[in-house]
Amino acid sequence: MTSILEKEIYQQPDVIRNLVNNQSTKFEELSKEILKSPPRFILIVARGTSDNAAIYAKYLFSGINKIPVGLAMPSLYTLYKQTPIMQDGLVIGISQSGQSPDVYTVLEDAQRQGVLTISITNEKDSPIAKVSDHNIFVEAGKERSVAASKTFTSQMTAIAMLVAYLSGDEKRISDLMMLNDYIEEALTQKSATQTIADRFSKKNHLAIISRGYNHCTTHEIALKIKELSYIVAQPYSAADFRHPDLRDPGERVAGREGFSRPGSAAHLHHGRGRNRPGHNQHPPRIAFSTFDDDAALKGDMTTRERPKL
Repeated sequence: MTSILEKEIYQQPDVIRNLVNNQSTKFEELSKEILKSPPRFILIVARGTSDNAAIYAKYLFSGINKIPVGLAMPSLYTLYKQTPIMQDGLVIGISQSGQSPDVYTVLEDAQRQGVLTISITNEKDSPIAKVSDHNIFVEAGKERSVAASKTFTSQMTAIAMLVAYLSGDEKRISDLMMLNDYIEEALTQKSATQTIADRFSKKNHLAIISRGYNHCTTHEIALKIKELSYIVAQPYSAADFRHPDLRDPGERVAGREGFSRPGSAAHLHHGRGRNRPGHNQHPPRIAFSTFDDDAALKGDMTTRERPKL
């Protein structure tokens, strides 16, 4: 029997196709509005899965548009009442439902300070849409599954589109038009994915490793594993595995010795763990990488993807 989550996973190509094909004018107009007074920095506020999309946004805005990006700390607004000065910035709120009080509060404060605000949401009549200057509606349709899928990928697509139009890079914009084809191709990998899932389903701890533009995926996979299988999954940057005393919950998992270059592929894949007595095995690692990532990402199972836009 197909679950609600699986049905929504397979809706992703149509959702992304609709977003890319039908909202290009919206992104073009919004980018022109932002560039009337280019922001010195961007602050993004989000929670849960949307916060993982925000990690992706950090890399894209910083790397492609050369704009420094930070993630908001809502407790400063809601608990400590110590809000930062946002002059000359841009504040972006990301929320599937648009109902998050934390996201709303940060956007509301930015409005009070006269700062430009943008919401990325799936709900047109939501509070964060109403409090923002501009809205990007991902139009993913009602998401019934508790674990987000199509709204997460549509949020990242919306971010990529905004970045592409801000950059004025026609090649980047054109590449986005093929995104739904790549997603359809990825969805043909169900059998291979099942093999990976079967291999790791009996484990208690997993370390999910990636870096760079894929770091958001690391966090989202760890979240999904914890949500759906109740396995402790920890997201890490591959750079963190250079640290000799890195620990997984309850045990040392990545201490290595006897290799010339800590963090190298051989170091990660074949190194001996310096675990506590009686713990000679490090937990399985799942590494996600693009074709141009460093070989140090190699773990027990590596999934190769097309380069992210």
